[in-house]
Amino acid sequence: MNCREYGSGAPARCCAVVYVSEGRNNTLLDALAEAARTTAPGTAGLIRQFRDPQYHRTGFTIGGACPDAVARASVEVSRRAVLAIDLLEHEATHPRIGVVDHVSVHPLGGRGSQEIALKAGLAIATALGKDVGLPVLLYGDLKNGRQLAEVRRSTPYFVGGELPATIDADLGPNEVDASRGIATVGCTPLVTNYNILLSTDDKRLASKVTRSLREKDGGLPWVESLTLQREDGTFEAACNLLRPKETTTANVLAVAAEQAAGVGIRVVDHYETGLQEEEALAAISRFSSERK
Repeated sequence: MNCREYGSGAPARCCAVVYVSEGRNNTLLDALAEAARTTAPGTAGLIRQFRDPQYHRTGFTIGGACPDAVARASVEVSRRAVLAIDLLEHEATHPRIGVVDHVSVHPLGGRGSQEIALKAGLAIATALGKDVGLPVLLYGDLKNGRQLAEVRRSTPYFVGGELPATIDADLGPNEVDASRGIATVGCTPLVTNYNILLSTDDKRLASKVTRSLREKDGGLPWVESLTLQREDGTFEAACNLLRPKETTTANVLAVAAEQAAGVGIRVVDHYETGLQEEEALAAISRFSSERK
């Protein structure tokens, strides 16, 4: 399926969010952003970047109507990141298992969007394994619905420590180069990343709030959550809302505020790190029009 079958007037779109383990080297991040913009001009482009020096991590959201173009731009960003970043020298409180820690691919818009998202996701995963040489673990619709958290639990992501010398990779080599790490790649409906800052430097109290949100621990449906420490020593609940129209940010915030009050702390701020579907579609339409 080529790009001509998904012209700029078609309702189907997809986006890929490439998470790179670098949030402070602006020269490098500028170069990666430029690669996202220019690798497939007119058919795929950078629709958002979220640089997070707090957690030394950046998410590049690349979108378009052509799955091959979205894949090419995503892989080029990943390739350049792997060449420039040494994971062994990377220090951050946010968990990670690779230079290109995670690529999430999402359908956007109307009929056909799921198909092009799957094609883009498979192309990205295949290229990261074959051409970039990373061990790749799949999830979501690329792996029979397997959840990202389940994949991460098969690695040191949640517990920390050294990467294993080998893994049972879905694509690419089984051998793990500790300076490059492992990539996880999946295709799911668009996820909302939502972080809730708490007024405590006591991880035990913050973790009680986090557990109250997490579906796995009896919390809200379609919510994954993780307790992260900020540079000032305080903690936040970092949440993935897997079905944000069913469990909204307002739902999550209300429960977090109630649970925080119950342990004698409070919510001090909250923010999203990604785009809503309408925003992503509008951004794709803008750069498609500009390139005509």
